[in-house]
Order: sequence, then structure tokens, then C-alpha cells
Amino acid sequence: LTTTQDTKAPGVTGTGASDTSQGTPKTTVTANSGESGDSVTVKLVDSGGGTLTATGTSGASGAISIVVDASSLAEGSIGVTVTATDAAGNASDATASGAKATFTKDTVGPTITGLTASNVNIASNGINISGSTGEPGTGTVTVTDKNGKFVATAPTVSSTGAFSISNRDVSSLADGALTTSAV
Repeated sequence: LTTTQDTKAPGVTGTGASDTSQGTPKTTVTANSGESGDSVTVKLVDSGGGTLTATGTSGASGAISIVVDASSLAEGSIGVTVTATDAAGNASDATASGAKATFTKDTVGPTITGLTASNVNIASNGINISGSTGEPGTGTVTVTDKNGKFVATAPTVSSTGAFSISNRDVSSLADGALTTSAV
């Protein structure tokens, strides 16, 4: 009769998680336990104390990759802790630095404020548009004519969220009222 003694717990290392974005509340948590077949628990905690737990099994060489739907957690910084338990019941240290990570949940788009558009300049067929998203990043400003035809522009958004588009060519649009929107 041969038995195997296993008193060494797996060591979780390299824990990371992808940030979420508008329309995508899922994050992919990755790590490595050093052993294949470990039972893995991923715990997410938001700034308000809300928690979410997901489980999986480590793959070849201990690779861990678990997709977690974080839609039930609050926006903002989310803490991640990964623990692994091997077949002998030895659990990794959840307080080890390699077992922890954070990611940002940001699934709500910015609120556009102060959106203004000038009348079209006849000489250049251009329109001036400005506004603010309230946060830095990217967005799209769309000018639509009465027939539904549109031109879109991705302006540069400053660190304060302000944007400005100068003399955007709208000559391809029909004469008449134009609707300007931003997302």
C-alpha cells in the first residue's frame, strides 16, 4: 500500500482582474495556484461591503481564469481575493499579496451636460459643438438630419470631461433642423 502525504497548501500568485466597462459588467479573474485540479474560490467585495463569490477549478499547471458577472456589485473599486484548495484539503493563504487584486467597475456611461451646437456656417458647412461628460474618456457626438442621415465625431475629452468640436462638416446632411446627441 502506497500513500501520498500532502501537507503543502497551494500558493496563489499573479492574481488580476479586468476592468468592466459600459454594457459589460463581467470581469475575468486570472491567477495561478501552481497545481492543476485545485478547487478555486474567487471573492469580490465592493466599497459598500457587497460581496460576490464564484468558484472554478485550476487548469494545467495551476492556471486560473474565471469570468464573473459583477452586475450585482456597486460601481467603483472592487477588491478580489482568490483562494485555492488542493485535493488533500490544503487551502492557500487568502491574505498573501499574490492572492489579491482590484479592478474598477464602471458600467454607467457619463452624463452629458451643457451640450450646445451652433447654426451651420454657410461658408464652410460646419457646425461647432461643445459639452461635458463629467469625466475623462471618449465618446461620440452625432449630428442627424430630418431623414435620419448622420455624421459622427469622436472628440477628444479633457481630464475634466469637457469636449469641443470646431467646424464639423455637415454638408452631406439635408437642409433643415439637425439634431445633436452625445454618448
